[in-house]
Amino acid sequence: MRGMLAVAGVAGLCAAGAGSAAAPPTLAGHVVLQAMEPQLGSPFAKRAPGTAARSLVVRFRAADGTVRAAKTNAKGSFALALPPGSYAVSTALTEDSPEARITPKQVVVHAGRLTRVEFVYRPGR
Repeated sequence: MRGMLAVAGVAGLCAAGAGSAAAPPTLAGHVVLQAMEPQLGSPFAKRAPGTAARSLVVRFRAADGTVRAAKTNAKGSFALALPPGSYAVSTALTEDSPEARITPKQVVVHAGRLTRVEFVYRPGR
C-alpha cells in the first residue's frame, strides 16, 4: 500500500511540474532601425539605419486591454508566447513621442503556429 501511495505521489508531482513549463513562443520578431536624422541624446543616434534595435521593449495590446511585452536582444530579436488574436504593437517610446513609430502597428497570432514578423522602428526626438 505504501508503495502504491509513493508512486501516486511521484506521478502527481511529475504532472504538476509538466504544467509549469513555459509555453512555446507563438510570436518571433526582429526589429531594425529606420533611417533618421541624428538626434542629440537619443540612444539610437549613433547606430546606422538597418541595424538591430537592441534592448527595445516591444508591447502587444490585445483587444481586451491585456498588454504583454518582450525586450529585444543584441541582435534585435525577441520571442514570446501570446494567445491567438490580434494585437496592437507599440513601445514606451512610441507611446510618449508622436514622432516615434514602429511598423507594422498590428500583428495577428494564429493558433498552433509560430508567427514571424519583421519590425521597423523609427525613434522620435
